[in-house]
Amino acid sequence: MYLLVKDDLIEDIKQGRLKAGDKLLSESELCKKYSISRMTVRQAINELAMEGLAESIRGKGTFVTKSQTTQRNLRSFTDTVKSQGAIPTTKIIEFSTVHSLGIISEKLDLDSDAKYYKLKRLRYADNDAVALETAYLPQEYCVNLGKYDLTESLYGILEKVYKYKIMKTNCTIEACISNTPITKYFERTKSFPMLKVTSVLYTNTGLKLFYEEAYYDSKRYKYQVDISGR
Repeated sequence: MYLLVKDDLIEDIKQGRLKAGDKLLSESELCKKYSISRMTVRQAINELAMEGLAESIRGKGTFVTKSQTTQRNLRSFTDTVKSQGAIPTTKIIEFSTVHSLGIISEKLDLDSDAKYYKLKRLRYADNDAVALETAYLPQEYCVNLGKYDLTESLYGILEKVYKYKIMKTNCTIEACISNTPITKYFERTKSFPMLKVTSVLYTNTGLKLFYEEAYYDSKRYKYQVDISGR
């Protein structure tokens, strides 16, 4: 039942029936509307808050916020943004062929003179720039990649066209401040806090499929990592 409440509220936000700053129905009103317990309502609201869609203010209620995109598991940026009720769009900054990338070739277990497609994209959620991603894909793994619409999900293209199933990522997450070129890409006038995420993506067969370096606006994007005991 909490998922029903959550999904209804997300749909209201997505369709514009609830806008940033709007107050949600109170817990008691939601309990009455759905004939559910207060605990169930709180679970729905807590999940909205975790996804950056709502904020509870003590003594005032719960309000719709400007969404913070949350990366919880291995999924594409496109799917992550869509799952949180926002509209993803992409601007291609660069698509080129590069080679002699020694460090990247070492990470992907390829020869030092391997050729790559370099794909740099600026990613948006509801028209707000959220991420600058640069992927290096070995040409031998995805021949003629430029034929396809690279404003769409790269994961989707790799799976549907090239039959790769991305199952794992080895990534490093660092805090940083945007440099001058990145600040300009995001159309800002001052440097701002970012998350830098470097990743090697693996297929279900253990193939190191590509390397990616991404910069995320830390106010609009967060990573959630689950750590368990051995």
